[in-house]
Amino acid sequence: MGRILAIDFGKVRTGIAVTDELQLIASGLETVATKDLISFLKNYTATEQVELFVVGEP
Repeated sequence: MGRILAIDFGKVRTGIAVTDELQLIASGLETVATKDLISFLKNYTATEQVELFVVGEP
């Protein structure tokens, strides 16, 4: 079972949260500069199995 990755998108910074592998507990992972978001997601998904992306509404 893969993780669920949640994205709290912002103009300057974006917050990332992720669940454990059993999808029971979510916790904050990192805050990244929004301009670096795509490269962060590529690197993260290369090392971790992500089943679902959730994007929050502003």
